[in-house]
This record gives sequence, C-alpha cells and structure tokens, in this order.
Amino acid sequence: MPSDLEKTLGEFPEKLEDRVNLLADVSVTDIAQRYRMQNVLGSGAQATVYQAIKKGSQRKTAVKVLDQKELEDDDLFDALRMEIMILKQLKHPYIVNLIEVVRDVERIYIVQECLGGGELFEQLLAKGPFKEDYALVIFAQVAIAVDYMHSLDVVHRDLKAENLVFAAKGSPVIKFIDYGGACTWTKEEGLTGLVGTPQYVAPEVVTGYGENEPTGEPYGKGCDLWSMGVLLYVMLSKTMPFRAKEVDQLLKQVVRAKFTFRPDDKWKGVSDDAKDLISKLLTKDPTKRLTIAQVRAHPWCADAIKRTAETMPKMELEKDKSEKNVASLFKPMMQRIGSAANRMTAGSEKVEIVGKPKTKGVSREQQYWYAMEISPPTNTNKEGGVRFRPDGTIDIGGNVPEGMQEMLAEIQRAKAARGDAGGGASSPGAPSDFVRLDSAHAPPPPGNKPPPPPGGGGMPPPPAGPPPPVDLSDPAGATLAVLQTENEAASKQGGGQMDTLLLMSAKDAEIQSLRDEIDEARREIAALKSSRPSAPPPPSPMAPPTPPSAGLAAEAEERAEKAEAELAEVKQAMTKLTAKLNAVSTLYTEAAQREAVLRLQIEQGGGGTPAYQ
Repeated sequence: MPSDLEKTLGEFPEKLEDRVNLLADVSVTDIAQRYRMQNVLGSGAQATVYQAIKKGSQRKTAVKVLDQKELEDDDLFDALRMEIMILKQLKHPYIVNLIEVVRDVERIYIVQECLGGGELFEQLLAKGPFKEDYALVIFAQVAIAVDYMHSLDVVHRDLKAENLVFAAKGSPVIKFIDYGGACTWTKEEGLTGLVGTPQYVAPEVVTGYGENEPTGEPYGKGCDLWSMGVLLYVMLSKTMPFRAKEVDQLLKQVVRAKFTFRPDDKWKGVSDDAKDLISKLLTKDPTKRLTIAQVRAHPWCADAIKRTAETMPKMELEKDKSEKNVASLFKPMMQRIGSAANRMTAGSEKVEIVGKPKTKGVSREQQYWYAMEISPPTNTNKEGGVRFRPDGTIDIGGNVPEGMQEMLAEIQRAKAARGDAGGGASSPGAPSDFVRLDSAHAPPPPGNKPPPPPGGGGMPPPPAGPPPPVDLSDPAGATLAVLQTENEAASKQGGGQMDTLLLMSAKDAEIQSLRDEIDEARREIAALKSSRPSAPPPPSPMAPPTPPSAGLAAEAEERAEKAEAELAEVKQAMTKLTAKLNAVSTLYTEAAQREAVLRLQIEQGGGGTPAYQ
C-alpha cells in the first residue's frame, strides 16, 4: 500500500503545517526531548548538519536541520519529500540508513546513521591514485548498491567520490549518501532536469537540459553508469577524463565524450580489462552503454562483485545502526549544475541549533578538479593567472577569483606544513601536491602519521628494522603469528589485498552485530530494572496484611543478573574480534612496508623504476 508521501507526490499541501506534518514521523515540543545535539558536522544550501546522541540508546546520529519556513518553497518541499521517500524505501548495507524525521515548533530534523570513515574523495586526495585491487573493492560495492537502487527504479543522479563515505575508520565498507538529487524512474516518463556534478554528469543530461539549446529529451538509469565510469577513471589515475577550467567548457567536452587514458605515467600499470570497462561505461550513446547487469558480468570486476556480495554485511531493518562521527555526512538537498556544497565548519561546545546556513560555497571536490586545470595566463600581457615558481610555490595573479585565491592559499599552507613535517619536495604543479583543501584537515604532526589505507598509491617509509619476534607462548601473539602467516601465503598467491579487505569487511559486520546484541542486552536490563515492583503501601489498620512480593523481586533480580552476565560475554567476544581486525590492519601495513623495501632494493639494483612512482 502506498505511503502518505507517495500518495501526495503529485500534490502540494497549501499550508506549511500540513507540509511539515506530511514529512515528519515524530512530533516533539523540543528536540532535546529526543536527541542531545552536539557539534556541527557541516552545512548545505538550506540545512545545517549536527552530530547528535539519541537519548536512551546513546547512539551517535547525524541530524540535518531545516527551518520549517524553507518548506514554503514548492521546489524545495518537493525535492525534500522525494529524498525522504526514497531513503525510507532503500534498506541496504551500502546505503546510508534513514532513522526518522522529527519536527518541533520551528524546525524539521532528518536523522540518519552517523558514518565515521570519511569520504572516498578525502582518501583519494591523500592516498590516490589507487591500485587496481583496492579500486576493485570500492567499485564492487558501488556496483552492488547501484544494482539494488536500479532494481527499485531509483536513480541517484549524483554519484561521485564525495558522496561515498566509509562506514568506520579503517573499514573498507562504503556507503552512498546525499539523495537530494535522486529520483524514481518510470519507462513512460523517464527522468528530467539538469541534476548532478559537472565532472560526473552524463552527456544525455547536458544535451537534454543544459543551457545550450536543450532538447528536453528524458534520460534514464544510464546516467548513473556514466558516473561509475568517471569514478573508476578517477580512482585509477587521480585525474578526470574531461578537464576544463570553466563549467561551460567542461560540459562541451562531456557532450563530445572524447577522452584518452593520459598522461601515460598514470595509466601504464592499469590493466586492459579496467580500461575496457571504463571505455564501455563512458560511451556517449546511453543505449550502447553498459547496463548494471553487464557491469556485474564484466571480466574485470565479476569475481570481485560476487565475492563482495557473499560477504556483504547483513542489514537489520528494525534497528537504527550508528557509527562514528564523520566531518561531512550530508550535502545540499538539490545538487544541481552550477550550485554546490559548503565547506565543513567546526562546532563549539555550546551548540546553537540553526537551519539554513549564512553562506554558501563550492564543494571541495569541484574546487580540486578545477584547481588541477588552472594554467598560466594566456593574455598578451601575461598578467594575472596562476604560475608555479621554480621552488614549487604558487604565484597567484590579480585576475583569479577571490574564492579560488583562498583555496590556493590553503593548498599552499598545506604543502608548507607537509614540507615542515619532513615531506620531500615535489615537482611544480604535480597532482600529488594537492593534499587537503581545507585547514580543518591539516597534515598530522611528525611522528603521528596514520598508516595508508590498503592499496593506497603512496607507500609508508620502510621500518627501522625487522619486526620484533612474536612470543608464541602468548595466545595473542600466537594468533597474530597465524594471521601473519596466512596473510603472507595469500600475498604470494596473488589477490591477497582483496582477501584481506573482504576479511576486514566480514569482521566489521561481526563487530556491528555484537554491538547490536550489547544494545539489546542493555535495553533488556533497563526494562527489567524498571519493572521491579515498588514497595507496597502500608496496610490499612482495618485490612488484613498482604504478603510481600519478594518472589517477584527475586525473579526480576535474577533475570537482570543473567542479562548482565550475557552482556559481559558479548563484550568480551567483541573485544576479541576487534583485536583480530586490528591485527589484520597492522599486518597489512607491515606488508606494504615490506613491499616498499623490496621495490627500493630493486630500484637501487638497477631493476627498473618502482611502480608506485
């Protein structure tokens, strides 16, 4: 049976109160009755996002806050209604989970799980380009999620690295976010509107609804497949297939759909199968472009998708899962060409809840790709523009937009900080120079650098010496030795990275399941304690005395103690699993370090240039 939201998709309630009630699941007089609002995670065009703790369960959530008066705009209301309806329909381990929609007197709150691993785009900046086996792990999850959405006739329409977020720090599990541009597809009507991000948007979207003589021709699910091709190209090269300094020039390239696998040094180590998949996804004619079913059968990714689906975390539909904090969970609700998300802003201890932010900006991913295309000035006087000095610093001229000047200055500061921390000099203008675009993500201090993710393009420095011997008399040490032996054996046979990441994914799922059991045990203990009978009132002098309910109290006490014992066992099991997962991560870093040493030895011995350079 269709929901109230689905019934009214073609209607617009006139009164603001009716619109708010249509979207909300829960009504409260004050959001503090249900959530403890904490720091600001980010802001979009019409909303501000906070980390919040749900009272009772103490779970971390991400809450997008909007002023109710914003819903007076018909387009905004319709877009928000579509976004909420789609998120309520989608229940998948690779898609962010909508928990509930709450309203109070002035605002509306969209509550989702809080993801803690950071954006794929952030990891791409820091560690990209990715090796094929690591890109394959990400792409397999993206393909499975897109297949699920398309099976329900849902099209995301803004698939990009910035809208893919890791579930937890160190976890390979990734989730789709930002359904502000998503829509349901029908064979009769197709999809309409210029929606997406310029670097990822499909040609048929631009020709149908762009500014240059639009045809008004509806498009279909293939726009997501085109974006998947761009994403894979980006992951393997850390460059864009279509590059320009301005949006209109970029969109003209997209419409022509002509691209190459260049520069050569970025693609010399990439397999022909990967290039073939990219070429078949970046096909101009959507009728000749691969479908998601054909992607799943492609030789480059078929086996990885099958194995990932077999180890996919189970989805508990009844429970609102939560993860650690992430600095950018939500983006603007209407991510259209020419508009974009704000930079993240740090919150203070005292939280003042606001809906619409005061300023708007351009998303960091768009800033980065445009910055990569900035060239020296081309006017006859050679005035203004951006140049790279011999020492690698950036010379910013007078005709560069103010926002771009600020962004380049931040890149400059990040580079300087990296150099102070002992980083080597890079060639002027090299893509690896662009590490972070916001000061909130400055490089860590010396001696405190985190290990790279599995398969990252950069290698950590070789260890100071051989790893210390493992004490096999210690159970933990023996387990670590077994894991290390298994990991080395898998590496020698090839495909070790894929197997290790799948193992980490499976352990993540087990840990999450144990967390859910702990939450359930806590709720049962609380219920048992609250159900204990209170002391009976003193008997009336005229009434016969009633026997105390000591038996009921003793029974409740015994059940509570049993539940607490079970809780302790579950906690112990979760601790063991967490230790195993950490061991796998540590072994992976050690394997990467050993590989770096071997490559260095080969280079010094005249065996050729290391593949990671």
